[in-house]
Amino acid sequence: MCEPCSTPKPAGDRESSGEATFDALRQRAPGLPILLWSGYGADQDISGMLSRGAAGFVQKPYSVAELSRAVADAMRGRVVSARG
Repeated sequence: MCEPCSTPKPAGDRESSGEATFDALRQRAPGLPILLWSGYGADQDISGMLSRGAAGFVQKPYSVAELSRAVADAMRGRVVSARG
């Protein structure tokens, strides 16, 4: 299983952020591949999650083929970086 984790968040709202979701998923299932995506680019939050074990990052907008490839790579344990 690969869990998608979108990163948009209200300013200053850590409780509902993609990072909080990532941390909760990582805590519940440490080996679960978590794939991140955002339309905002690779910011510090994303870099931090990647350094803490996220399976990869896909930049919005992305095609179905790009997302499919990213999910397949994440499932194979490869680090994903796709820029839409």
